[in-house]
Amino acid sequence: YANSFKDPSMIYLALDIGARTSEINRMDADWLDLKNGVVRIPKEDAAKNREDWICPLKDETVRILDRWLEERGASEKYDDRTALWLTKYGNRYDKDSLRTVFRNIAEDAGFDLGTRDLSPYSIRHSTGNYAEAGGGLATAAKQRRHKSKETTKKYSHSGVEQQRDTLNRLE
Repeated sequence: YANSFKDPSMIYLALDIGARTSEINRMDADWLDLKNGVVRIPKEDAAKNREDWICPLKDETVRILDRWLEERGASEKYDDRTALWLTKYGNRYDKDSLRTVFRNIAEDAGFDLGTRDLSPYSIRHSTGNYAEAGGGLATAAKQRRHKSKETTKKYSHSGVEQQRDTLNRLE
């Protein structure tokens, strides 16, 4: 289990697309288009149910997901099941089971979380902030799959380092 690609694939995908808990819960293996390096979330399964979402993946994430799909294919638990990830009990993950997975990974990596939350939502929030810092508000809105940039602005937070870097670029 410790050498499984299951949990890393979940974390990497969550980081890349800023996944909502419901999207991880609903994630099906056939949503992955690893040849093109994307996840295609169908409108009927998208959290806000507005349109199909095409979310790009980093090359490293594609590699890890590819390894997970190989591993997943060898597990009887996934026979005739479309879910990308199942708990040890054969259920899809919910917010509590995901939070446990994310916290366990952080603890295994030696992170002291203290009272901080580590969940798909907190990862989604961070992904959006990094997307905004690197590509602007429009990129963050698209990455978070917000219909409006106004919604994205509500979640925008620039850190001290980002503010300092911006000031240093001013002439």
